[in-house]
Amino acid sequence: MIIHNHVYDVTKFSEEHPGGEEVLKEQHGKDASDAFEDVGHSFDAREQMKAFEIAELHPDDHKKNAR
Repeated sequence: MIIHNHVYDVTKFSEEHPGGEEVLKEQHGKDASDAFEDVGHSFDAREQMKAFEIAELHPDDHKKNAR
């Protein structure tokens, strides 16, 4: 899942996700930035995400991802 050009592997978190596992599955392989912001995640949720970050998109891919 991609959020703000950062790639996350949330596999181990999916069963614990307060919104349910299905919410994460719907965003699998997609840019979930808008969906993430629409929910209004807390500061704590944003901090917790750091543990699941596996990569950052290369700057050349930022434009491709925005499409």
